[in-house]
Amino acid sequence: MPLAIALESATIETDSHSQEQSMLSPELKAQVLSLPPDDRLTLIAVIVESLKNRTITQSDRSSTIQRMRGLLKTDQPAPTDEEVAAMLEERRVTNAF
Repeated sequence: MPLAIALESATIETDSHSQEQSMLSPELKAQVLSLPPDDRLTLIAVIVESLKNRTITQSDRSSTIQRMRGLLKTDQPAPTDEEVAAMLEERRVTNAF
């Protein structure tokens, strides 16, 4: 499949209100992997260039930060200094062998 067809099929149009994807990720991945290496490198360059010109809004940034905080959440209390020291010592002993 020529690179131009893959790029047209993979177009994602973004505006401040919605995102429209014309192809599902598994289909896109299969098409990308079927491209010759030179075309894949060209595709990477096109994607990187498109991201350089993208303006990141405050809400995008806030949303990303909230998702990252959610990944770090736990119901357990933070370990004490003694518990951290014990974990580090255990790791040193384990990695020494």
